[in-house]
Amino acid sequence: MAPFGKGNKIVYTEPIGEVEQISLDPSIMTEKAVRNLVMKILNQVVPISVQTILAETTSVIYKFDELHKHSLEKHPQYVGAILVSPSLKGFPIQHTPLAPGLKTKRWILPLDSQIKNYPVVGEHVAIVNYGNQTFYFSPANIKNSVNNNSEMGMNRVGSKGDKVDKSKIEAKLQGFVPNPIPRPIEQNAGDFVINGRMDQSIRIGKVDEVSNESCIKIVVAKKENEKGSMHKPRKENLKEDVSSIYMSRMEDVTLSIAPKAGNLTPSMIKGPHGQIVLDSNKITINSKAGVNNDVNIFAGDKVNIVSKNTAHLIGSKVVLGGDDISAPAMEAAVMGNQLVELLFQWTLQFQTLGINLQTAVGIGNAGGPAPIPGMNAGGAGFFGTFKDQTKEEIARAILSKNVFLSRRKLGGL
Repeated sequence: MAPFGKGNKIVYTEPIGEVEQISLDPSIMTEKAVRNLVMKILNQVVPISVQTILAETTSVIYKFDELHKHSLEKHPQYVGAILVSPSLKGFPIQHTPLAPGLKTKRWILPLDSQIKNYPVVGEHVAIVNYGNQTFYFSPANIKNSVNNNSEMGMNRVGSKGDKVDKSKIEAKLQGFVPNPIPRPIEQNAGDFVINGRMDQSIRIGKVDEVSNESCIKIVVAKKENEKGSMHKPRKENLKEDVSSIYMSRMEDVTLSIAPKAGNLTPSMIKGPHGQIVLDSNKITINSKAGVNNDVNIFAGDKVNIVSKNTAHLIGSKVVLGGDDISAPAMEAAVMGNQLVELLFQWTLQFQTLGINLQTAVGIGNAGGPAPIPGMNAGGAGFFGTFKDQTKEEIARAILSKNVFLSRRKLGGL
């Protein structure tokens, strides 16, 4: 091996592939022979790194839509590639085009193809050469900030009177907006944590510093406004965090539950046998259109659905208490307003019947008409019972004020 550059001890050249046997003719070497010999030697070595160096990120391709800015719109494999300014002058950045005949700048690719952590412009990444390609690692933690570790111009030698142009810096950030008060999530000994740049976190570890029970907690925290809290680790808090998913083996979770329905809505959800808790301002579960695209909710004991306001249950058919509407035990629901109308019509008929019974006569002993006291009295009582049964009174007596059924299928189902 031989060092690259004067005094540079971190980059070396090394043979790759099969090394062609080089033989020296004992006769006098011509100029052409010497040139051919040198080219054979040079063609059999490429620079590789045995150490990494830091390099400042100067450009990043974050999205497919940004490829056209670099004439790479037909090459989506360049998403995630970066350009840098190495901290070591003369470091040999290598790039093998990812398509035949493609002429590009010396793009540096992420070392890992599955887990991506693209840097922000100004952040410093460790770069390393493997073969004919330079790769980069995750950004260096220069400021220990979960939001960004950008230090623009750290590799540049400044001069007296240099001024920072804020507008140029914003343009270079390519749409990234720094979080002014970033806070990492607090972690316990042994926890594995991923902090996002914008108040998100995933913590895989134990419930707290006391309990050794395992948990996974995914959180989007509220935006921090207290400057004194900058970089101060925060704890997960279901009552204050914007959105949370908790998966715990054994943990009692305190929630802010809006509706109050006795024991069905406790302030603490106990989880002695493992539980998953989802908490946010709005939660949506959606199944795409198509046969067998179902949403299934199963419970080993009870299913509790409690709404502070209106709860809708809509379907082409709504089946309660069974799974086969053709089964003998299944019956159709009764429409309340239609039942009120039917009962009111019966009431009118019963009133008429009562009047008729009050005036009913029979044939007396003399052969003429004669009142029937028992029937007349019964008719009076019959009429008295139904004369006050107005439609409104019937509806008030039998219709629910908080459960409603639709007479027909809703359009769009």
